[in-house]
Amino acid sequence: AEVATLGQEITLTEAEEEIRTIVLAEKKPIIAEEVAKKTSGRFKRLRHTTHALRTLESLASKGVLGKFKRDRFYYFTTSKEAVMQALKKRGETPDECSPNEIAKETGMPLYVVLDMIAELLP
Repeated sequence: AEVATLGQEITLTEAEEEIRTIVLAEKKPIIAEEVAKKTSGRFKRLRHTTHALRTLESLASKGVLGKFKRDRFYYFTTSKEAVMQALKKRGETPDECSPNEIAKETGMPLYVVLDMIAELLP
């Protein structure tokens, strides 16, 4: 499956596609352990939290999903929600924020963070 982000084609593996679908179907941020429980039998390795987490991290690095830390867990969600959470945590607004820091915190590429910030501007 291909996802277009800012004119860039991103190719996902079948396992990444399954994980992405699970996260987006949740309609709320979700931790890796919960994602692992919801995987189908197609990818047995994804039932292990470590493999699910590795796949989630890969999706974040491609900008398909984002993450944020709450308590001691990383929650995975849409790129936009991850940026909103980072802004909230940092006490920043879309027009006055630190995109490089947000990119580090969300695990997403800078261009995706900038795109999401632009969407959040009034």
